[in-house]
Amino acid sequence: MKLEYLSVSCNRSTQSVDCSLDGVIAYAANTSIILYNPNDKHHKGAYHSLNKEHVAKITSVRYLRRGIEKNQRDVGLISVSADKNGTVWRKNFNDEFVKSGVLTGHTEGINCVGVARGSRIHNNFDLVVTSSSDETMKVWKLVQILDDTTKNNPKDEISCIQSIKIGKNYPLCIEMGFLPNSETPILFTAGTDTNIHLYIQKGEEFVKMLSLQGHSDWIRTLSLTTFFSQNVDDSSQHFKNGDLILASGSQDKYVRIWKISDDIENLSDLNLVQDKKNSKLADNIEDELDKTLADINKQIGDGGMKLSTKAHILDVEVNLNTEKKLYLVMLDAVLMGHDDWVHSVHWKPTNYESKEYEELALISSSADKSLMIWSPDADSNVWMNQVRVGDVGGTTLGFYNAIFGSKNWILGENYNGSLNIWKNDGEQWVPAIGISGHFGPVKDLEWDPSGKYFVSVSQDETCRLSLPWNRNGVTTWHEVARPQIHGYPMSCITFLKNFSYISGADEKVLRIFEAPRTFVGSLNNLTGIMDDTPLNERPAGASLPALGLSNKAVNPSESDISAHDQRNLASFTSSISTPNSLTEFLTEPPLESHLLQHTLWPEVNKLYGHGYELMAVACSHDGKTVVSTSRANKAEHAAVRVWSTDSWKEIHQPIVSHNLTVTNLKFSNNDKYFLSVGRDRMWTLYSKIENEWKVLHASTKSHARIIWGGAFTPDDKYFVTASRDKTLKVWSLEDLENSYFVMNFENALTAVDISSTFINDSSYLLAVGFETGLVQIFELDLINKTFKLKVENNDHALSITTIKFRPKVSFEVTKNERDKIYIATAADDWAVRLFSFFL
Repeated sequence: MKLEYLSVSCNRSTQSVDCSLDGVIAYAANTSIILYNPNDKHHKGAYHSLNKEHVAKITSVRYLRRGIEKNQRDVGLISVSADKNGTVWRKNFNDEFVKSGVLTGHTEGINCVGVARGSRIHNNFDLVVTSSSDETMKVWKLVQILDDTTKNNPKDEISCIQSIKIGKNYPLCIEMGFLPNSETPILFTAGTDTNIHLYIQKGEEFVKMLSLQGHSDWIRTLSLTTFFSQNVDDSSQHFKNGDLILASGSQDKYVRIWKISDDIENLSDLNLVQDKKNSKLADNIEDELDKTLADINKQIGDGGMKLSTKAHILDVEVNLNTEKKLYLVMLDAVLMGHDDWVHSVHWKPTNYESKEYEELALISSSADKSLMIWSPDADSNVWMNQVRVGDVGGTTLGFYNAIFGSKNWILGENYNGSLNIWKNDGEQWVPAIGISGHFGPVKDLEWDPSGKYFVSVSQDETCRLSLPWNRNGVTTWHEVARPQIHGYPMSCITFLKNFSYISGADEKVLRIFEAPRTFVGSLNNLTGIMDDTPLNERPAGASLPALGLSNKAVNPSESDISAHDQRNLASFTSSISTPNSLTEFLTEPPLESHLLQHTLWPEVNKLYGHGYELMAVACSHDGKTVVSTSRANKAEHAAVRVWSTDSWKEIHQPIVSHNLTVTNLKFSNNDKYFLSVGRDRMWTLYSKIENEWKVLHASTKSHARIIWGGAFTPDDKYFVTASRDKTLKVWSLEDLENSYFVMNFENALTAVDISSTFINDSSYLLAVGFETGLVQIFELDLINKTFKLKVENNDHALSITTIKFRPKVSFEVTKNERDKIYIATAADDWAVRLFSFFL
């Protein structure tokens, strides 16, 4: 099975994203690690996942690195999780990451991890530091076993060489490097006590040397780099080759730059250190400067930024404890520019091959919805804000991460977990196509009747639409619309007809939506498949009231919105639509800011009646009948409600058959029947008799556990039910009393679907999703009562919630596309995947 599309968001953590030396992004998505290459010229998006090793949300992902200057290389990945463990990943003979070891020892979830960073990482092993809410910090030594037996199955010998008691003020970020021009590791930690703690390794253990004060609130992020340039004038340059530069970002809105240097010969010029030989910590501030700073700090108050000119001298044993050396640690700059918490800082990777002077650059992200790039002025060495990018409008809460890429691009992770890209075109930073996805369990997914696109709904309260972008013989799938951004977790969806769907959520109300003309026009442009739907009959777009849940249609004139209407629109909506956003059709996938604010679908109706959270909804193939159910603990609430799409009223009284929640509903292909399956381990088949839907048959002892799904064969001779009792049963409509055929599995079944495509005119194509995340496709021969596994995929990390074959397309396609079978899956791991295969 070929992965065509993977959509999943990034975890809300300041260390959930890292970039390899060749520009491949690794980011944490729930319990998985997703790989994504922003340099891909076709914008393929996320292309691979590493999973099945963590059972709780991943909190940090870092690349393991070794080597000296331009010979540095990535040698693996490490991920840590709230499940108390860390996982080491190495590449095998096929250049794929596989688990090579596990870090076990913490008794509570791990908050963050630190790995070596710098220009000269000498070790032939990896040193890793983890911090946990069990009030300890552990130092690990990872030694990769290299022999013939581990070429395709890498292994690490992992040992915990130190455990440091840290108390209740645990670190939120860790950085590790090497002291300037030495091989002695230095460790920085920072977190809830507002100080940066500095440790030096002596022997195999780290010893705390000092604490750097200055921040007045929690420190969220640290980033360490080693200054390097092949064109440095030692007599005038502020930073010398080998100097360590540490950046720290805090909830106090400030970024601080710290310098660690072994150049202490000219300290007398600074007039800061009194006795560099006899004191490990020297503070000598001139009386007049001291008084001035005290006055400034008094004016700022307790809640503001504190200024300091403290310099620290470290007397360190280096080079295997045979030599003592002095190092200067001091504050170099305070960067003020953000208006809210600073969540992350990241240094631009050093270009070791450049013959020109390499300017330092730091990127910071903040809850103020901005990313800022900082560099020191070449003449004055004053740090200046060179670039500011970010979001305008919308309801997001800023950026959690920002990192530099390898080829003049930067990446920002916003509050919703989308990865936004900006690229430098030589003159300015311009936004580029990024990736997005759900940030909660995905509960349902449905293809539109024509097979052009599909829509998914999630507990993250959003409905997302994905379709193919066809251009110049290249096809990639992207999220191009967010028709519904709701105030409740969403649970079910079904299409009524082309460009119209109905969805249900925990609010107990069914809502009906129609596509605006901007979407229909954009669909035509992106897919190249022209639809003859009249555009002028549709509203231009939709907007969401500031305190409401119903998307309201917006109909500006083709060219402009009057100033009066614009003011009314601004006061009425939480995300303001502009004239251009409501009249222009997309020619490429939209940016995250556009998805958030300008791709809503107008709501055309609501259906009331259910008393509890909606669970399932289905529509007949002719689009005339809708059936729906809600959560239930007794029979009267487990009733199935039947609606007419002509009048949007219930056709008759709710049909009572089940005793507990109905989990799934499905119409037969000829619309003569519909099927319900439920938590009470029974299924019910309904038939329309004299314009009224009635129970045709109810099987009360069909399975031993909850039934999660059901599906009809394309000829409507049989239907199947899939249960948590690890069985899939086939039932014949000619004999509903007894199961026709039983398929037994090793794992619990959670989703099932049957393709409209026949195999050899006698067999069916059956897709099954399991609780483990496994997806299997079978050839089901009901004449001979056999089934044969055709293809399978095990990329999902958690339970499959929905699995859907693409319907027969109603438009012209190439022979290759006609022979290709698509299947979309959704799961509790937040991911939506699209696979393709040939029979």
